[in-house]
Amino acid sequence: MNVLLFVALLLPCQSGGKIVKNSDVLVSQDWSDRSRVISLTPSEKWTDGVAWILATRDREHACWKGVYTFLRPSNDSEDLIYLRIGLTRRYDYTTNDDFEMTWKMNPKFKPQGMLLEIPLESSSVPQEILTASITSVFYVDESGKETTRRAEPEGFLQSLAGTGDVITLRDPETVRIGETLRLRGGNNGLQTINFPDLLPPGFRNRQDKQKVVTNFRPDGNSSIEKLWTQAKQSGNPKEVLEISNILLKLDSNRAELHHFRGWAYAQLNEHQNAVDSYSRAVELNSRSGSLLRSRAIEYSKLKKYSHAKADCISALQLEPNNSYCLNQLAWLLATCPDATVRDGTLAVKYADKVCQQTMFKDWTYVDTLAAAYAEARDFRRAVYWQTEALELLTEEKSREGLTERLALYKAEKAYVEP
Repeated sequence: MNVLLFVALLLPCQSGGKIVKNSDVLVSQDWSDRSRVISLTPSEKWTDGVAWILATRDREHACWKGVYTFLRPSNDSEDLIYLRIGLTRRYDYTTNDDFEMTWKMNPKFKPQGMLLEIPLESSSVPQEILTASITSVFYVDESGKETTRRAEPEGFLQSLAGTGDVITLRDPETVRIGETLRLRGGNNGLQTINFPDLLPPGFRNRQDKQKVVTNFRPDGNSSIEKLWTQAKQSGNPKEVLEISNILLKLDSNRAELHHFRGWAYAQLNEHQNAVDSYSRAVELNSRSGSLLRSRAIEYSKLKKYSHAKADCISALQLEPNNSYCLNQLAWLLATCPDATVRDGTLAVKYADKVCQQTMFKDWTYVDTLAAAYAEARDFRRAVYWQTEALELLTEEKSREGLTERLALYKAEKAYVEP
């Protein structure tokens, strides 16, 4: 059903109808529950703009980006508004080829949208808690507008017409139809759901904006902070390093600055400096598994494998079901150049756990499981799972490496990183 058939666009100063009071809180802060954050950034007016939904489920992190529009019921006696969200992109927090955490756009995501009904209180938006009911879900096009998806034509009549049956969206990724959300307003929702420090590309953190106002005055320093945010989003390590160093002179106790400085040093192959920066960040934020995982990678590049193992174990203690923690530790135990660090039995334990969590559908984790079995000298299973990894492979540039490891396992040899 097209929502525009029964709602009319809500304007901030609409004539001849009710004015929605306190409307600015809908876009001036984020709204979150225990597992997700809805963040709206207005364009020219508050009624429409860019929408983000960020979620943490079973220690996995994902986010969706799209557009939003606030709408008013055609029946002005109803004291409510509608929020229409069309999500066009999905990003997953995963590892790259260097086993570093990063955000990747999911090419399999089918754009989808939802309509949320939000009750008002005497024509005013509640300031602290929003109740939002999911009244409908639907497919959208690349611009976020509702669209109809059809299956391939079947049978003579459908082939003649050139159209198949309409596909109904029954399993949306972010919500359930009929679900009622209870969302709390504020700017610390990402901390509530334990979202990664590394934010999705293009997402602006409201909490960072507040820190600019609070911690960096006069306005000239706020400009530097803005440049730093832009440098992070561009992924330019030299810019991130330069501006981070300036900001650290103003406030040396910001863990995120040390974190991103460590990332910049890592990209520039200055691994000891990266370790030093990550270590300072860990001192300031000892509960961050992502910091420990990042430092473990740099320790490995410095051939300090026992230190890397210790960091992986500490990260796993903080997040015992985190897939990235499990996989990173399993890979190190299976393939470490230092024989004293390798442990095939433990590697199989952790690799099997992460594969079970992901239903054995992620080729990177299945690849790790195969390497673990090879280190445990169970080459029959190593060959089986490496073959499975090749069938699941989604990145052709990695095929050569997986194929070479399969040959090793067939020759009853374990893979050890060079």
